Amino acid sequence: MTEFTRLQARRAVITGGGSGIGAAIARGYAAAGAEVLVADLDESAASAVAAAIVDSGGRAIAHAVDVADAASVSALFEFADEELGGVDALVNAAGVLQRQGFLEVDEASWDLTIRVNSLGPLLCTQAAARRFIDQGEATRGAGKIVNICSTSSRKPTGDFTAYAASKAALLSLTQSTAKGLAPHGITVNGIGPGIVDTPIWRSDALTLRDRTLDDYAAQIPLGRVSVPEDLIATAIFLAADDSNYMTGQLLMVDGGMVMV
Repeated sequence: MTEFTRLQARRAVITGGGSGIGAAIARGYAAAGAEVLVADLDESAASAVAAAIVDSGGRAIAHAVDVADAASVSALFEFADEELGGVDALVNAAGVLQRQGFLEVDEASWDLTIRVNSLGPLLCTQAAARRFIDQGEATRGAGKIVNICSTSSRKPTGDFTAYAASKAALLSLTQSTAKGLAPHGITVNGIGPGIVDTPIWRSDALTLRDRTLDDYAAQIPLGRVSVPEDLIATAIFLAADDSNYMTGQLLMVDGGMVMV
């Protein structure tokens, strides 16, 4: 099976698809033959990614979603039902990240981070799983959930307290969901990126302060921070038949930052 057909006839919803990791996976899935629904809080960004995919010969549509809002998630998957005729794979890539020392974490930033990074994947996974079960997709190896976790889920730092807690929760959710959905033949796995050169890492909201991406790269065994494209092959693997007998696992794609 070639890279261009590994996800042939699969219908994938990708949250956080308007930029960064989510956008790269959307492009990679489309190149592998999937029909992609690019979902993002920023509808214009999602539409731009979908348009670029279509321009390059792929199949993609876009829709706005606030993953922390149950009604918005419900509307997203109803749109997928109408436009794609169902769903075969879900990538939970939407996320927020702020650099805050432990004593700087406030209730508002904690709530936002936990809701987007942990509650969002729960709501989206529930919506997708109900469709997998109703469609009977698991009988042919579809029914794939891919969660974008983080090295912070295994190796937290004091600078990213709320983020680390949210990603540890997402890892636990990945494993508990894998057990809960295993009787239906649905697989749930995670990817653990390290430091990825995306807009969020260069945004004012993150505020690198005294550190640069090069400073972080010096701490990575492979000597560089990653780019979103580094995650595509693993994301395709977890949505393809190749991983049908794998569930509840976290695959670290981090340049060697966490070795377990």
